[in-house]
Amino acid sequence: MEHPTRNWAADAEEWYPRMGNLPIHAFLGITFEFQAPDVFLARMKVTERAVQPWGLLHGGVSAVLVEAIASSAAAVTSKQRVAGLEISVSHLRPVPLETNVIGVAKPLLKGKKIHVWEVRIEEDVGQHGKGGRGGGGGDGKEEVEEEGALSGVKAARAVGAVAARPKGATLFAIGKLTVGINLGRSPPGAPIMLRGGSGSREMQTQSRM
Repeated sequence: MEHPTRNWAADAEEWYPRMGNLPIHAFLGITFEFQAPDVFLARMKVTERAVQPWGLLHGGVSAVLVEAIASSAAAVTSKQRVAGLEISVSHLRPVPLETNVIGVAKPLLKGKKIHVWEVRIEEDVGQHGKGGRGGGGGDGKEEVEEEGALSGVKAARAVGAVAARPKGATLFAIGKLTVGINLGRSPPGAPIMLRGGSGSREMQTQSRM
């Protein structure tokens, strides 16, 4: 019997953005963007759902963002069932409420059994102009330039590289995730495959052969 999602990772550009439909990602407003081989992005606005009592990005949410991007990137590039083994996040600067952030992942190690990915969480100045805040300023020209710098990644970055961020993008945190590759007895496939929508009723869970 052919596994229904055996070829789930055949088209990374199509599959990777679907990760935004997983309930935890949808709840936090995380959206995923495939850029090029080994260049994976995710964006998020810091809302009240993601902050600690003092109105700053919760450290646990930073860890979710790191895990979300790195594990998805490992699954797409290895085309195998994966699971995070160890995660660390160094928080360098506080992230205020309403800030737009972007996570950019690059591989540090890609083995047959283990992947290690680094994720940099930065101010998403390309989305909202200088300041990266919802409704923030910028003169328009600056925003266009930042968007152009990011879109150039597709052509300019090769395997093992990471998107060059525009000048002025504040680095908030650096995370690292160690990922186990091809875990469990289930055939390769997505543990949860979403065909659309964010509701759990529309999720296709992985069946066994």
